[in-house]
Formats: sequence, C-alpha cells, structure tokens
Amino acid sequence: MKPQFWRSTCFSQSAPDNETLSRWQRFKQRITENRILSHLPKVLSALFALALMSAQAANATNFYVSKSGNNADGLTWQTAWNELAQVNWSKVTSASTIYIDGGPSGMSYYTTLTDDATTGSSASQVQILQSSESGHNGKVTITGGGWGVGVKGYGIWLKGVSNVQVQGNNLVFPGNTGGLEITGEPNSGVYIGNCSSCGLFNVDIHNCSNTGLNLVLGGNTQACSFQNVQIHDNYLNLLGQAGPVNPYVISTFTSCAFYSSSPPSNGHGGTNLSSGHFNFNYCAFGPYGDIALPGGSQGAAPGSNCTASFNQTLFVQPSNYAVYVGGYGNSVSMNEATSFMTALTPGGYARDFLWQPTAGNNNVLSVNNSTVYGGAVAVPTGTVLSSNNSNWQFITTGNTMALGTNIGNPTTQQPLVTNVSGYGNSTPVSTLLATNFSAASTAPTPRYNSSWLFQTINLLLQWGIQTAG
Repeated sequence: MKPQFWRSTCFSQSAPDNETLSRWQRFKQRITENRILSHLPKVLSALFALALMSAQAANATNFYVSKSGNNADGLTWQTAWNELAQVNWSKVTSASTIYIDGGPSGMSYYTTLTDDATTGSSASQVQILQSSESGHNGKVTITGGGWGVGVKGYGIWLKGVSNVQVQGNNLVFPGNTGGLEITGEPNSGVYIGNCSSCGLFNVDIHNCSNTGLNLVLGGNTQACSFQNVQIHDNYLNLLGQAGPVNPYVISTFTSCAFYSSSPPSNGHGGTNLSSGHFNFNYCAFGPYGDIALPGGSQGAAPGSNCTASFNQTLFVQPSNYAVYVGGYGNSVSMNEATSFMTALTPGGYARDFLWQPTAGNNNVLSVNNSTVYGGAVAVPTGTVLSSNNSNWQFITTGNTMALGTNIGNPTTQQPLVTNVSGYGNSTPVSTLLATNFSAASTAPTPRYNSSWLFQTINLLLQWGIQTAG
C-alpha cells in the first residue's frame, strides 16, 4: 500500500513540490536501512565466524624444521626451515607447534634453537616437538660445535618467554633410534632465563662444555618443569644458575637423572643451587652427582635463599657428598630417600651423606622416612634431622644421632635387594648400575622406597651411561 502523499501526487495535475520529494526520499532511505538492519545479525555472525576461523588457523599453525627442507615458509617438510636458527619466530604464535625432523634414522642440527620473543599461554602453549611421524622420527641431535651466526654456544636458548615446551619422543638408549639429545655445545646445553611455565621433556643433555653447565637456569625463572631429562657427564656442574635469581621461584624436576659415567677429573661434577626453590621428585643423583647449596648472605632468614626438597629420590656414590649446605638461609628436606655410598673416595677422602660445616646460619635441614647406607653424617653436634625418628641407617659414621636412633645391621637386616656389603671404595660404575637399590624384604619396616621407581631409575642410568660411552 502506497503512502498518502504518493496518491495525492499521482492524481494531481501539478508536479510534486520539493517537500513531497524530500519526504519520499526519506521514506526510501528508511526502507533500505530496515532491510540492511534485518540482515545485519546474520552478516555479523558470518564475519565473526570467519574471523575466528582465521585466527584459530593463524594461532594453531604447524611448522617444520628439517635439514632436507628448502628453507621457504616452514609450513611443510618440503618447505621446512633447514636449521634451528632459520625458524622465523615472527610467524610463530601462541598454540603453534614446531616439529623437528629426525629423518628415518637420525638428523643433526648445528645452530641454536632460540626463542626470546614468542610466548604462549596456559591454554595455548608453544610446542617444539621431535617429530613422531614415520620417516621423520629418528633421533634428533643438537650440537653447536662452535660460535657464529645462529650459534650462541647453547643447544636451546629460551629467554623472557612463557609456556614454551620442548619435548622429545622418548629417552635415548641402546636399540632405540629415537630421542632428542643435546651435546657438544661449547657453552652450555640449555639456557632458560627469565621464563615462566616453560619445560623440557624426554631430553638427554650431556658432554656440553669445558667451562659451563649442561643446564642453566637464570634470572627470574619460575614454575618451569623438567621430566624424564638426563643431565650428565659435564666438565663442571650438571645443573646450575646464572645471574641474580629470585629465591621464591620454583622449578620442578620429575624422574630426572644427574650423573657422570666416571669421576670428574676436577671434582666439580654435580648440581649447584645458589638460589630459588627446587622440587626433585623420583630423581636419581649419581654416580658422581653431588648437590651443593653454597649461597646466601649473612643474616638471611631460613629458607629465604634456596630451598630444595627431595621426594623419593636416590643418591648413589657421590664424588664427595650427596648434599652440601653452606652459606645462609638455605633449606633442605628429604622424604622417602635412599642413599648409598662407600666410606671413602678412591683417593682416600671421606664421603658424606650430608655435610653442613657450620651450625646455625639459619639453614634448615630435615631427613625423614629414609634409608641411608654408608657415608658420614657431617653435621654439627645438636643437629636434629628427623622429626619422627623414622630413618634407618647402616654403617654410617659421624653424627649419626642427628638422623635418629634406628641403626641397622646389614648382615641380618639387608636393606637393599642387592647385597652391597662387599662393595669397596673403588666400586666401578658398571657394578653400581647393576645394583638394585629397592628395599629388600629383609629390610626393617617401614620400607618407603618403591621397587618400580628404583628399577626404572637403574634402567635410565644404564641407558645414559651406555649411550655416553
């Protein structure tokens, strides 16, 4: 039905005046606007869906690194970036995955995997994965071999990023063609600094430096996780820190092993924790995996410098001591741990299960529900390590009362599945690795260490030693 002004115009002998035309134009405009508005929800919905799909595609892009790639855009194996230093991080976003080619039987890379710009989120992590695809799932080896363009002297360098995960398929061991290893780096194997919620999984880091560390945690690095990581056979320390470290940052190691396949020539192999909070769960230290907490300023409050907790952890034949606590304001707690060592080093020096040279200094130590076989309890007189007299110790020396009053006889109460009573000071690594450190049925109760845990750790150590050798 046409409006009244239209009828009056049609039957009029005179032309419509300007006011009538203006009214008609406004009417048509309103009709057009109403039609557009009626479709606007559908249009907006379609545009939003398209934008969302584009954003998801951009944020979830898979990228590839392969020595066989042509170094184009990194979007396929054929166009893969052909070195770690060739990764175009401006294209990598949160939720991206970078696959590293291992070829059918192994592939080596000679530059540094560096991420100091691209970060993920708790819901959308940046993942750097050894490929599990057939034909590309061989062992990946990162080895720097020097300094230069794209080479920092590290295998992996993460700085100032969060939620970045590096993961191998599995650990390297004889007969397995897979695995992700970092070796031969002139500085250190891995550096992680000022990062949060980053992690390494299924990685073997070994023989990386004559001057540095296998794994370095620097700056305000917090909430980082390490699982199924082997750190071994370095000239200096296996694990350490660089630069000022926030004492309240937390790093967690689960099912990791720290060791050397032979006594360090300079006696410095091991783990040096200067500041921060460390959780070690189901880990193995040794052979020759000494732990030191040497730092802290005079007057530091208890636990304000460095805190290390060891839960169901195995300590085996250190170079000098299982754990050393010096400095000020450090805290060490052990629960359900097992420690084995012979009384003396091959050079005739005493081995210590726990060494705290000075009383006080606001250092706090506790050992509970643990089995200690051999070595000296080198702590000041009056120190109480156990809150519930729950430890068992065998042929220990020093201030044994600090651990409690439960002194076992290894002849009648054999504590371990393998009889270690005949082990001498120069017991070879091969013998130690063949030892089952699980609690024997003849061990006094309660028996806290789990058989599956220590058998798994033994296998892990054997794989690492054989591979390194």
